[in-house]
Amino acid sequence: MNGTSCTVTPGTAITVSAAASPGLDARNSGGKIVANGITVNLCPGALARTFIGARALT
Repeated sequence: MNGTSCTVTPGTAITVSAAASPGLDARNSGGKIVANGITVNLCPGALARTFIGARALT
């Protein structure tokens, strides 16, 4: 999301992979992520790597 907030529904499962990293991303002024009660799978079954589940940058 660019400059807007993002609310993730409780119970949502987000799988982060090399093709979709980070799983959640909010940028610029007003960028905010609200994600209570969710599951973030950081690249299950892949070789050891660094994956970002969520980030909010202002």
